[in-house]
This record gives sequence, structure tokens and C-alpha cells, in this order.
Amino acid sequence: MKDYPSPASFIFNRLFIGGMTLMPLLGVILPRFMAFAPLLLALLGIGVFFTSARENHKKFIKSPLIICGAIMALAGFSVLWALNPEISGDRAGKLALILLPGALLLAFTALPPHKAMRDFAWVFPWAVIAAAMLLTIELYCKAPLYHAIRGVEIPEEFNLSNLNRASVCILLSLPLAAFFVCASGFSRERTAIMLGLLTMALLAILYQTASQSVQLAFIVFVLFWAAFPTRFQPAWIALAILIALAVIAAPWVSQLAFKELAENFHHAPWLQNGYAAERLEIWDYVGRYALQHPFHGFGIEATRAVEAFDTAEIYQKGVTILHPHNFALQLWIEFGLLGVLPAAALAGFLLYRLAALPTTMSRLGVGVFTACLSIAATGYGLWQSWWIGEIILIMLFFMFALRFYREKNS
Repeated sequence: MKDYPSPASFIFNRLFIGGMTLMPLLGVILPRFMAFAPLLLALLGIGVFFTSARENHKKFIKSPLIICGAIMALAGFSVLWALNPEISGDRAGKLALILLPGALLLAFTALPPHKAMRDFAWVFPWAVIAAAMLLTIELYCKAPLYHAIRGVEIPEEFNLSNLNRASVCILLSLPLAAFFVCASGFSRERTAIMLGLLTMALLAILYQTASQSVQLAFIVFVLFWAAFPTRFQPAWIALAILIALAVIAAPWVSQLAFKELAENFHHAPWLQNGYAAERLEIWDYVGRYALQHPFHGFGIEATRAVEAFDTAEIYQKGVTILHPHNFALQLWIEFGLLGVLPAAALAGFLLYRLAALPTTMSRLGVGVFTACLSIAATGYGLWQSWWIGEIILIMLFFMFALRFYREKNS
């Protein structure tokens, strides 16, 4: 306890670090719990804040509060012009319950003492290994834990897509776990064993998962981690411009992609399994609808309020959709340029911060960032509670990795 200012500080730090190391396991057992994780961890973080030494309070990081506050403000104001103010108001309120504690959580990353950080670096990789192995068992054995938690018998046929959220949580945690394995000073034998376990679990998950978004995100991560020229500053500028242009041009690109690619995608086995043609049709009619109000959109969660989209239902049946399965188009239909331009600027800001990091951390950061972007562009609704919570947790783990790297090399 000598590394802590008081017994209370010791207790809260232990709970805080322990709670974070449990998140990968909870991501497999109860992935929807990720929606509540930022709130619970933030409460522990408040305990760390008030029981830490007074000089540590100066380390409180304000930028997450500013960014999350801006997002909450935009969501709240969009209720004023929403298609369905009740739906939009409900989502804006739920979003605030995740973003505010999430911002506080990220603001606390510099507070735990070095001893707590070292404990996290040692325990977190084992937690990810355990979670990855558990997910592997679930994928190959018809998800016995999934059914036990729900109190139902294991069916003869099980839809593996029920485990897609868990696959996302593990995929995004694995690179960070591998970093801590390599950076924590384990023996050569233990490092080889841990990396071997992570690799075997990763390959098993990628082979069996029903989520093509997870498989694509892994490919994106490897490409950027291995090949992106992090020390060549123009490359960062080019990437920021490319992302900004892709987000801004999304409504027009989606229409062109549907016209030119949908039929070919529908007959390609891997893309067919990932509902690529269906996604393109959704993107086409959402993009066209968004351009009806290009400056301020139709309010947060607008797609839920549209009674009927203009669609021929060639691949995707039905004239309604809960969300566009693409973050850029969701920003367009909900906020128009009022949300799209700040989002592009935020992506540029994050890349600017990553570019300034040491090579090891910038490579890891750009890989994880683009993997998250890939999933957000092909998979889930932007404001799904568990997905927002998962993004916050991945940012937290990365910020802890960055702090651990700096303290070790200082």
C-alpha cells in the first residue's frame, strides 16, 4: 500500500483496475453490458480522483469532456427539427447517460499510480486471453454459456450472428493485449506462450465468426499497423483528407456503389454472406433521403422515424430500417452537414494526435482507429449503446497503453 496516498486510494485503485480488466470477459458473456460499463467504471474513477494525492488532480484530462459535450449538445438540439421528437429525445437522453460518464472515465486515465498501471499491464492480457478462449468455445460448441445465461436449451442449429457483438469486443481488445504482453517485461518464454494463445484464439475466431465486419476490421488493422508510414507526416494528412472526403461524399458514393456493384456483390460468396448487396441498397435509399435536408438532417435516430424509404426492395426487403449500418450516412440523415463536418474534423484531430506519438504507439493507434472505423462503416448503428460503450473502453485501454509506454520509457 506504500504506493498509494491512503487506504481508500488503494481500495478504489484496485477496484478501478480490476473492473477494467474484467471488461473483455463481460464483452463475451454480456456484450450489451458495455453500455453500462463507462458509468460503473466512472463511479470508481471518481473514487480514485477524490482519494488520490492533491497534485494528481492536475492530471485530469479535459478534452474528452469537451468532445462528448459537443456530441450531446448536437444530439439534444436535433430534437428541435426531428421527424419524431419523442424518438430523438429518448436517444439523446440515453446517449448522455453513456457519453458523460465515458468522458469522465477517459479524463481519469492519468490518475492511477504507477503501481496500479503495472498491475493492469500484467493482468489485462490474461483477461483478454481468457475471454478470447471463452468466445472460441462459444463459437465452436453452439454457445453453451450464451444459452445458460438465458435459461434455454441449446438448439440443434445455432445462429452464430448472436455472437457478433462479442467477436467485435474481443477483436478490438486483442491488439492492445498483445501490446501489453510485449511491453510488460514478461520472460521470453511467457511472452511466447501468451502471444501464441492470443494468435490461436484470434485465428479460430476469425475462421468461425459470422461477422464479416470483424474479418474486414482485422484485415484493415493489419494493413495499417504493418504498412502505414507513421513517420511520413504527409501520409497522415492524406489519410485525414481521405476520411473527410469519404464522409462528406457518402450520400453520392452510396448511390453510385449500389448502381455499379450491388449485383456483383450479391453473387460473390463472402460478400453475399455479409449481406453486402443488402447494405448497398440500404445505403442508396438512406443517402437519397438524407439529401432532402442536407444542412441539418432529420434529427438523431431519424431512420427509425421514416415510415417508408424509396426502395425497390431488390435485395433488402422492407421499406423501413432501424439504422443505416454506416456511420457516415447516419450522420448525414440525422444532422446533415451540421454533424458531418465536425465529425470529419474530429477524425482529423484524432489522427493529428496519433501522428505525434512515438512510432510504436502511433502504429498501434492508427491500426485500432481504422479497425473501429471499418466496423462503424459496415456494421452497427452509430448510437447503439453497447457500441458507444465499447468505443469508450477501447479508447481507455489505448490511453492506458500510451501512459504505460511513456512511463516505461521515461
